[in-house]
Amino acid sequence: MGKKRKKCRFAANAGSSGHGRRKQTNRLQSDPDMGHELKRAVDFHRSGDMDKAEAGYQTVLGIDPKHPDALHLMGIIASQKGDYEAAVHLIRQAIQQFPASDIYYNNLGNALARLNRKNEAVDAYQKALGINPDSVDAINNLATNLKELGRTDEALSYFRKALTINPDAVEVYNNMGNALTDLGQIEAAVDCFRKAIALKPDYAIAYNNLGSAMKLREQFKEAIESYNQSVQANPEYAEAFNNLGETLADMGKPDEAIPFFKKAIELKPEFGLATGNLLYALTRICAWEKLKSLNPVLDAFTANARKEGCCPPEDPFLNLVRHDSPELNFDVAAAWSTQTSGRASLCTSDFEFTGRKTRPKKIIIGYLSNNFHDHPMAHLISRLLAVHNRNALSVLCFSSGRDDNSDYRRRIIKGCDQFIDIRHLDHQAAARRIYEEGVDILVDLMGHTKGNRLEVCAQRSAPIQVRYLGMAGTTGASFFDYLIADAVVVPEAHFPYYSEKIVHLPHCYQVNDREQKASSQLFRRKDVGLPEGGFVFCSFNQPYKIDPQIFRTWMRILQSVPESVLWLQGGNRVAEENLKQSADAYGVKGERIIFAKRMDKADHLRRLALADLALDTRMVSGAATTSDALWAGVPVIAIKGAHFSSRMSASILNAAGFPELVAVRLDDYRSLATSLAQNPAALELKKKALGEGLMATPLFDTQRFAKLLEAAYDRMWQIYCSTGEPEYIVVADTRKP
Repeated sequence: MGKKRKKCRFAANAGSSGHGRRKQTNRLQSDPDMGHELKRAVDFHRSGDMDKAEAGYQTVLGIDPKHPDALHLMGIIASQKGDYEAAVHLIRQAIQQFPASDIYYNNLGNALARLNRKNEAVDAYQKALGINPDSVDAINNLATNLKELGRTDEALSYFRKALTINPDAVEVYNNMGNALTDLGQIEAAVDCFRKAIALKPDYAIAYNNLGSAMKLREQFKEAIESYNQSVQANPEYAEAFNNLGETLADMGKPDEAIPFFKKAIELKPEFGLATGNLLYALTRICAWEKLKSLNPVLDAFTANARKEGCCPPEDPFLNLVRHDSPELNFDVAAAWSTQTSGRASLCTSDFEFTGRKTRPKKIIIGYLSNNFHDHPMAHLISRLLAVHNRNALSVLCFSSGRDDNSDYRRRIIKGCDQFIDIRHLDHQAAARRIYEEGVDILVDLMGHTKGNRLEVCAQRSAPIQVRYLGMAGTTGASFFDYLIADAVVVPEAHFPYYSEKIVHLPHCYQVNDREQKASSQLFRRKDVGLPEGGFVFCSFNQPYKIDPQIFRTWMRILQSVPESVLWLQGGNRVAEENLKQSADAYGVKGERIIFAKRMDKADHLRRLALADLALDTRMVSGAATTSDALWAGVPVIAIKGAHFSSRMSASILNAAGFPELVAVRLDDYRSLATSLAQNPAALELKKKALGEGLMATPLFDTQRFAKLLEAAYDRMWQIYCSTGEPEYIVVADTRKP
């Protein structure tokens, strides 16, 4: 499964205030007896001494309780202190006394916006413009709030109007860039941010937003340069430090990202997003001791967000890595999907499916993914695309990811009827393309994982929308109708914690490629750094899946099997060092942990056969890693957990005919592994059964899987044409074993 990382936060300028930007012309000098006191208070205010300023304004109000400037400026102080309700009350009192001030209305709108009363804020800004149609501050603030209300076309029109009045309006360029980014119009957004920077070379916010746009384009070097410029301009800009860390983490450098996350938290201790990023980076390098103090902190952030109905700082993927509670996983995912729906609402798509509730000659299936290249998802699905029944289906692939010119990419292109690259289309244009292709069932292969285009799915460009593969859990989204699963990974007891209706396939939810090939390369143990003698346990799961509990169990297994070694995936130097140190702490020599170099899939499948027994992980189990081991003839010991991601290997082993290799407790897991390692005859029987029977099981029967999945698609369409309301689907396999 891919890690869906958190999206970079784009910084918008807070509502622009007339105070301090424009000379007060209404009643600053209207009363000579109070003018001096008011002027002194304003000077204190502008110098940042709010206590003396507030005292001065109160003195004025003691003389004239209805003095509009004093009421207005007291409202500004209340707003600056975060008391927006008081600000609204005070500024409205000022407006009652002097309703001809565009500045009053503008700042009223700012306070209302802070209270998330966006429609009232829009009304206030429009009244400001009724008084002064050329107020760039009010136009900018109006546009920003219209964008947040989903009225994006209007927002962009107002941003452009502001720039015709003042072509040097720096904040307008920045906020317009944010609006364009939310629409997925990254090129145009980059242009806006660069114009803002050209006008204001030390504009930290614009540098940060430019970096985030570059990151979305996967131009990581340029993103890092922009973030560095941002923190140079503002060394206390926590968000830019966090985004710099995210970029390094996405480049596969979690150890280099950690100092930047720490700096962000140092600057802003309540920064939950940076806390989650730091925790995940430490998880990726197996720095478990440092995680002990962070887990409860992030749990508190998440609990508080759930209590207040806000979006938690940890993303759905990190949550399921940390917690095996389907209820909690659902709540976090739902909150993130609500945000996605909000961004998608900025698009003006309105797709109509009236007249589509008929039986088409062929159902058009659209698969949407960022990973149609050399990636585990592509390894699994490429053969499925080719064997789909073309008498019943047309198969389209919508790719939002890079072209790596790999054999996997070429196989996918060849296996579908039409391969459509939407990488450079914004969210609205991508959804429009899917709609115009007449897709009946859109199948998202990502979920909340890195590089997803859930904003496209949220626009509902197909009558039926389905989740499959990618993140092993619910999206919590109202815009998906179904999730492809099986009775092991999602039992009926878990249905309340899924926003999607569940489709139960009869054997295993995971498709596998029957025709994948191992290379002809011959590997010997000494070629890959393994001892010639001794028992070889292996686990080629990514380091983030290795937690202290499972590693402690592995060490106990090694202690029970003398001269055995543990063969793990390498390539993460810091994680390797930490794992060896942890082994030493358990009394197992670090040299018994051996790390494999990265190699292509075909060579890896051949190399895997050198292992004797594979050990699965706990919270996020193996999936493709498990089926690869079985394909190579290596039995796998797994543990069945409490949520989808911890039950994937259990499903795979059941479908392969080895349910006895699935434990429910770590002690049973350890006993199984130790017993097989100490009983060569029993292990040989398992390997023989794998070699002789695996290809006869449903697990690697791609064509059989395709027919079952097509039956699910057909049933979805029948339901859509009948009631239109998605319902639980059970697919039966009528084929005899």
